[in-house]
Amino acid sequence: MDTQLVATQMRHRSWMEDYARQQDSGLTVKAWCQENGITQKTFYYRLKVLREEACSLMNLESNKSAVKPEPEFVRVGFPNAVNASGIRIKLDSAEISISPDASNEHVRMVLEAIAHA
Repeated sequence: MDTQLVATQMRHRSWMEDYARQQDSGLTVKAWCQENGITQKTFYYRLKVLREEACSLMNLESNKSAVKPEPEFVRVGFPNAVNASGIRIKLDSAEISISPDASNEHVRMVLEAIAHA
Protein backbone atom coordinates (compact mmCIF):
# COMPACT_ATOMS: atom_id res chain seq x y z
CA MET A 1 0.00 0.00 0.00
CA ASP A 2 1.33 3.44 -0.92
CA THR A 3 1.18 5.49 2.28
CA GLN A 4 1.94 8.68 0.37
CA LEU A 5 -1.13 8.13 -1.82
CA VAL A 6 -3.33 7.37 1.18
CA ALA A 7 -2.10 10.51 2.95
CA THR A 8 -2.83 12.61 -0.13
CA GLN A 9 -6.32 11.12 -0.45
CA MET A 10 -7.06 11.82 3.21
CA ARG A 11 -5.81 15.39 2.90
CA HIS A 12 -7.94 15.97 -0.20
CA ARG A 13 -10.99 14.49 1.53
CA SER A 14 -10.44 16.93 4.40
CA TRP A 15 -10.20 19.81 1.92
CA MET A 16 -13.45 18.73 0.26
CA GLU A 17 -15.14 18.66 3.66
CA ASP A 18 -13.81 22.17 4.39
CA TYR A 19 -15.18 23.41 1.09
CA ALA A 20 -18.59 21.84 1.80
CA ARG A 21 -18.64 23.37 5.30
CA GLN A 22 -17.85 26.79 3.85
CA GLN A 23 -20.64 26.43 1.29
CA ASP A 24 -23.13 25.25 3.93
CA SER A 25 -22.16 27.99 6.38
CA GLY A 26 -23.54 30.80 4.25
CA LEU A 27 -20.42 32.81 5.09
CA THR A 28 -18.19 34.42 2.53
CA VAL A 29 -14.89 32.67 1.89
CA LYS A 30 -13.12 35.50 3.71
CA ALA A 31 -15.32 35.24 6.81
CA TRP A 32 -15.21 31.43 6.87
CA CYS A 33 -11.41 31.40 6.53
CA GLN A 34 -11.04 33.90 9.38
CA GLU A 35 -13.30 31.76 11.59
CA ASN A 36 -11.37 28.57 10.74
CA GLY A 37 -7.84 29.94 10.89
CA ILE A 38 -6.74 29.51 7.28
CA THR A 39 -5.84 32.12 4.71
CA GLN A 40 -7.97 32.74 1.65
CA LYS A 41 -4.91 31.97 -0.45
CA THR A 42 -4.68 28.50 1.13
CA PHE A 43 -8.43 27.93 0.70
CA TYR A 44 -8.33 28.80 -3.00
CA TYR A 45 -5.13 26.81 -3.57
CA ARG A 46 -6.80 23.72 -2.10
CA LEU A 47 -9.89 24.29 -4.21
CA LYS A 48 -7.71 24.58 -7.32
CA VAL A 49 -5.94 21.29 -6.51
CA LEU A 50 -9.30 19.53 -6.01
CA ARG A 51 -10.67 20.89 -9.29
CA GLU A 52 -7.55 19.81 -11.20
CA GLU A 53 -7.80 16.34 -9.67
CA ALA A 54 -11.49 16.11 -10.62
CA CYS A 55 -10.71 17.17 -14.21
CA SER A 56 -7.90 14.65 -14.39
CA LEU A 57 -10.21 11.86 -13.19
CA MET A 58 -12.89 12.90 -15.68
CA ASN A 59 -10.35 12.76 -18.51
CA LEU A 60 -9.24 9.29 -17.45
CA GLU A 61 -12.84 8.06 -17.34
CA SER A 62 -13.71 9.56 -20.73
CA ASN A 63 -10.60 7.98 -22.27
CA LYS A 64 -11.57 4.58 -20.84
CA SER A 65 -15.07 4.79 -22.29
CA ALA A 66 -13.79 6.05 -25.66
CA VAL A 67 -11.70 2.95 -26.23
CA LYS A 68 -14.12 0.11 -26.75
CA PRO A 69 -12.61 -3.26 -27.38
CA GLU A 70 -13.59 -5.07 -30.51
CA PRO A 71 -15.85 -8.02 -29.83
CA GLU A 72 -14.04 -11.32 -29.82
CA PHE A 73 -15.51 -14.47 -31.24
CA VAL A 74 -14.59 -17.97 -30.21
CA ARG A 75 -15.42 -21.10 -32.14
CA VAL A 76 -17.67 -23.23 -30.01
CA GLY A 77 -18.07 -26.92 -30.54
CA PHE A 78 -21.71 -27.96 -30.27
CA PRO A 79 -22.73 -31.32 -28.94
CA ASN A 80 -24.72 -33.64 -31.15
CA ALA A 81 -27.88 -32.34 -29.49
CA VAL A 82 -27.95 -29.31 -31.80
CA ASN A 83 -30.76 -29.91 -34.17
CA ALA A 84 -30.75 -29.32 -37.90
CA SER A 85 -32.97 -26.27 -37.58
CA GLY A 86 -30.07 -24.07 -36.50
CA ILE A 87 -29.39 -22.06 -33.38
CA ARG A 88 -32.08 -20.77 -31.04
CA ILE A 89 -31.23 -18.13 -28.41
CA LYS A 90 -33.75 -17.30 -25.69
CA LEU A 91 -33.38 -14.07 -23.75
CA ASP A 92 -35.70 -12.58 -21.14
CA SER A 93 -38.16 -11.09 -23.59
CA ALA A 94 -36.91 -12.26 -26.97
CA GLU A 95 -36.06 -15.34 -28.93
CA ILE A 96 -33.61 -15.40 -31.83
CA SER A 97 -33.36 -18.22 -34.34
CA ILE A 98 -30.49 -18.55 -36.79
CA SER A 99 -30.86 -21.03 -39.61
CA PRO A 100 -28.06 -23.55 -40.22
CA ASP A 101 -27.36 -22.09 -43.66
CA ALA A 102 -26.86 -18.53 -42.30
CA SER A 103 -23.61 -16.94 -43.37
CA ASN A 104 -20.85 -16.31 -40.85
CA GLU A 105 -21.31 -12.58 -41.40
CA HIS A 106 -25.03 -12.81 -40.62
CA VAL A 107 -24.33 -14.72 -37.39
CA ARG A 108 -21.65 -12.19 -36.46
CA MET A 109 -24.07 -9.27 -37.02
CA VAL A 110 -26.74 -10.92 -34.85
CA LEU A 111 -24.26 -11.58 -32.03
CA GLU A 112 -22.93 -8.02 -32.18
CA ALA A 113 -26.47 -6.67 -32.01
CA ILE A 114 -27.11 -8.80 -28.92
CA ALA A 115 -23.86 -7.72 -27.31
CA HIS A 116 -24.65 -4.01 -27.76
CA ALA A 117 -28.34 -4.20 -26.84
